[in-house]
Amino acid sequence: IQSANGSNSVADRKALDTEFKELQIEINRISDDTTFGGMSLLDSTFDQNFQIGADANQIINVKISLDMDAAGLGVGSATNNLLTMAQAQIAIVNIDSAIAAVTNVRADLGAKQNRFSSTIRNLTNISENVSASKSRIMLILPLNLQNWHRTKYRNKPQVRCLVKRISNLKLRCRYYKVNNCQVNRMFILARKGQNRIPPFLVTSCLFLPF
Repeated sequence: IQSANGSNSVADRKALDTEFKELQIEINRISDDTTFGGMSLLDSTFDQNFQIGADANQIINVKISLDMDAAGLGVGSATNNLLTMAQAQIAIVNIDSAIAAVTNVRADLGAKQNRFSSTIRNLTNISENVSASKSRIMLILPLNLQNWHRTKYRNKPQVRCLVKRISNLKLRCRYYKVNNCQVNRMFILARKGQNRIPPFLVTSCLFLPF
């Protein structure tokens, strides 16, 4: 803008043009040296997928298609100089176009950054929920195991007693030479008042596995 002023002398314009060329060189250096993971970011070749989930194809693609050296932005030394007022006006137009192009790329990268931030918050929430569930399971499981063991040892004597009674009853049935069907029949007769079996079978045959 200063070079577009008509009050500048030829020497002033040469000095301003020299500074302008140094800025062009610096733009090229930044474009060449800016890398991520050994990959150049600003030479229009960066196109990578970032895995954001545990399943396949859960990715976010980041692509920078604009070559951001001086020539790619339209402000290279081949077409821009500040040696005359007219050329300075052209350089102003080209610089405005370059700023608009960089702004569009920044807007796209900002949107991708917001997606990454949202994904990180979501994954953090999932991780916290999984940790809370794990803690609850680790708290409840020992209590359930303790109740199971308590029930097991509480019922064990009762089961042992029942098995012993059934075994004794079977031995008595063998002693009187009766089988299951006969015991059933004798129990029915006993219910009808026809007591044809020993008294202990009348009271105990309910425990037989007929």
